[in-house]
Amino acid sequence: ETLVHKKYVHIGIAVDTPDGLMVPVVRDADTLGLAGIEAAIADFGQALERDPGHLPARASRALLLVEAGDHAAALADLEEIARRSPAHADHRMTGLMHYYLGDCLAQEGRLEEAEQAFQKEVTLFPHLTRARNGLAMLYEASGRTDLTARTIEADCELRSTLAMKARSILILSNGKLSR
Repeated sequence: ETLVHKKYVHIGIAVDTPDGLMVPVVRDADTLGLAGIEAAIADFGQALERDPGHLPARASRALLLVEAGDHAAALADLEEIARRSPAHADHRMTGLMHYYLGDCLAQEGRLEEAEQAFQKEVTLFPHLTRARNGLAMLYEASGRTDLTARTIEADCELRSTLAMKARSILILSNGKLSR
């Protein structure tokens, strides 16, 4: 097996929409620097001004803001996507948006709302573990060790490999949200 290393970096975010899968891309992100990536985010913002319901642009901007560490700015887009997502609740991108919403809310100290967002993703996609990890960290941080243990047990039952068990224990031993 080989690893192919390209001389460029493109940032693409796949978004499932009623019209099909769309992937807005920031090309050559490695050459743009922070100002260039901010300009790309602004371009997504301009797309939203033209069409406020344009979910791919909204999701792309939100994820770029999350990656830039601006959780507060990402929240408006993530909350709008969460409000509009029930019609498309079976799409994987909806679950991802709920996860990022939970993560941003937790970063902003809105822990009850973060818990609800993580729970929504667990409900939509019970086979995924990222939201369970977020829940376990929230429960641990708030001293709800019984819920922490049950969440980790459910996660380990779902992914009964030693690697997943070790990862959950590692997350708890860290005691804070990690990436």
